[in-house]
Amino acid sequence: MIEKQELLAAVKARRDELVKLTQTLVRMKTENPPCDMREIADFAEGYFHDAGIPVQRYEPVPGLISLVATVEGQGPRTLAFNGHLDVVPAGNRSTWRVDPYAAEIIDGKLWGRGSADMKSKIAAAMVLARVLKELGMPLPGVWKVVLVPDEETGGEHGTKWLVEQNLIRADAVIVGEGAGRHYGVANKGSLGVDLKLTGRSAHAARPFEGDNAVERLAALLPRLRDLEAWEPNLPAEVKQIIELSRPFHEENARKRNVPVELYLWSLSHTTVNIGMFRGGTKRNVVADTAVAELDLRYPPGLTGEQVRSRLEKLLQDLAIPGLTMEVAFDFEPFYQDVKAEIVQVSIKALRDLDICADPYPVFKGSFNDCRHLQRAGIPSVVLGHDGSGGHVPNEHFGVEEIVQTACLYAAVAFEFLRKGVGG
Repeated sequence: MIEKQELLAAVKARRDELVKLTQTLVRMKTENPPCDMREIADFAEGYFHDAGIPVQRYEPVPGLISLVATVEGQGPRTLAFNGHLDVVPAGNRSTWRVDPYAAEIIDGKLWGRGSADMKSKIAAAMVLARVLKELGMPLPGVWKVVLVPDEETGGEHGTKWLVEQNLIRADAVIVGEGAGRHYGVANKGSLGVDLKLTGRSAHAARPFEGDNAVERLAALLPRLRDLEAWEPNLPAEVKQIIELSRPFHEENARKRNVPVELYLWSLSHTTVNIGMFRGGTKRNVVADTAVAELDLRYPPGLTGEQVRSRLEKLLQDLAIPGLTMEVAFDFEPFYQDVKAEIVQVSIKALRDLDICADPYPVFKGSFNDCRHLQRAGIPSVVLGHDGSGGHVPNEHFGVEEIVQTACLYAAVAFEFLRKGVGG
């Protein structure tokens, strides 16, 4: 069997391929919406085929394509990488210093939509697969690369569908979201709720003849903050992760001049965001309808049903005539015990590669596909540099960080698969 340093050297030797592959992936416009993955899926499938790596293609909905590539070796364990091909729209081009789909390299960074979230990490996993295949899979186990189409909109036809069809079979999964120089083990859940209030229209000259739904719904919205006062009884593991993640949030607090206690409080409570508000038909007509779209983020240890019940009780107590509530989505939270083997192997790799001397868990409010894997009972960990972070103008990722991420995945695969045979 190969030694770890030999494997790492083989990965580092692919620096140019790693960078060029990331550029190629970024240049493919995979915005979600519209979420058409045919071009990029065809390319990735061809990449694996050219390397002699078997790949399965699944398309439960036209254009929403998942790929599962497998490098098979002799050993009992399977380690998989999970990455999403879709990106959020680039938005207003005037806010970008570069073309978001040119994948230019400036000042040692690769710029473009999807460079950080998460095509750099996908390139790292794909090149590692190619290296392992060309070396005759020198590790005792299986390395899988699972590429999915729709994480940015919930993963319904990607990771979730693959899990429900029992098509992701692995002992652990690396999810290529951003965790900086650390590791991610927790995310809040997100409950989307639409509140609709019906009133009665009238001429604006005689508003007293009508019932203004916009006014009444707007007056109600501040009361939703009562949900944030709820003190849930969270599992001890979640409380531990929150405290261990304090350094991550202290850094964010310094950058944004926000008290760190607000970050830590938000991780353990349900937060309310009124993202959209609309109503009425015309300026000179009393509004007979109003709608507020809410995003309620809730911590691991709670369920969407618990949050929904709290909100329903609050609305019932307010007794607002004409008010209805509808759940648009429920993306459950995720947390992984830090004692899990894949987490401990990841911590060791971060240290051994001098990425971080003292890695700590990262707990973010945003959601990812780990929750679908957890539902299937598959342990997972978030690994990969953040770069600029995703969903922002001028998204970028360091060129050397692409190479370092590929080495990190190689080191974790080396340790995790060898441990399966007592190595």
